[in-house]
Amino acid sequence: MSSDIESFLCNYLQTTHFSIQLDESTLPDNACIIIGICSFYYESRNLRRTALRKNFDNRH
Repeated sequence: MSSDIESFLCNYLQTTHFSIQLDESTLPDNACIIIGICSFYYESRNLRRTALRKNFDNRH
């Protein structure tokens, strides 16, 4: 995600209502993945959904 878009989204979500859904899973190589889906209205008429993904390495 471009830093411009990420910065805009973070600033926008600080001033509006939104919902977030988180899901976690384990991949075949034992790595953990968390997926977040953020839903919000932009300009009072369009529902936007943004998916975010973060991988975590469980190996020591």
